[in-house]
Amino acid sequence: MWPYDIGIPIKDIATLKKLPAWKVMPATAEEISEWLVVESIESKVDRVERPTVLYHPSLKDKKTRVTIRLQGFVESINLAPLGNWDGKEHTAGGTLQHLTLTDGGLTKVFKHQLDSLDELHYAILSFMRHDTHELDRPSECPNICLGHRVFHKIPLVNRKQILNALRAGDDPTGKAAKICERWRVPFRIGLGVQHEDGKIVRTTQLAVRKGDFMDVSFMPKIVTLRSRQGVQYMVKFDIQEVVRLFTRNELSDKVLSLLQPELAERGMSPIEDADSGFLYEDSGHAIN
Repeated sequence: MWPYDIGIPIKDIATLKKLPAWKVMPATAEEISEWLVVESIESKVDRVERPTVLYHPSLKDKKTRVTIRLQGFVESINLAPLGNWDGKEHTAGGTLQHLTLTDGGLTKVFKHQLDSLDELHYAILSFMRHDTHELDRPSECPNICLGHRVFHKIPLVNRKQILNALRAGDDPTGKAAKICERWRVPFRIGLGVQHEDGKIVRTTQLAVRKGDFMDVSFMPKIVTLRSRQGVQYMVKFDIQEVVRLFTRNELSDKVLSLLQPELAERGMSPIEDADSGFLYEDSGHAIN
């Protein structure tokens, strides 16, 4: 648990004992292997079947993609609608949004998350390979790195059925619009902030800065790499929702005293949007 309950959203009344089993990821790879399954599912974007991480059918009747929550302090971030795109069509396929979380000096809680992600990574790859004894555990890293692929190649078939998630103002130069017949942005990361009264409202990437304490949901995605040496699989953590629980200025002095010096310094208030009135919360942990 994070100190002084900073990791619990103000209006979150759920307890671990009351959560359904599918919302609580087990601690070990062996247990996780009974909590999820990997099946070949057709993508809504390009209609190609890919290995997809789903909750085990004993936990969810309908096929549902696994979504996981974690928390930490922002180390680096680029959640702009077009990510790190340089405006050139030949680089669209490699364009990413990213978020790196660090412990801020609260090593014990954050290390527990790192260990859990290690077990998750191992469990998923175990589904893809039979020689699990040869699987390497991920190298130790002090941070949690999450990303999201911005552009997707649009197939000729069913092109009109693929929506573009970009909004007015997301593409000020018009360069994304010029390639939308070939490359499209089908998904928009959800961004929110928690207010003092506990309401979680929509916002933009401008409201998130280094040192802010975040609650993030992601989907583990399997990437297939084919080469002359054969097929390899990688597990990526695909960002779905990002909610700022506290800015540095909003953290109590008790919490600040526990943080690393560079995070404990109070900075300028971030730019925020006015309350839009969109309160997206439920009785569980998922924010939709």
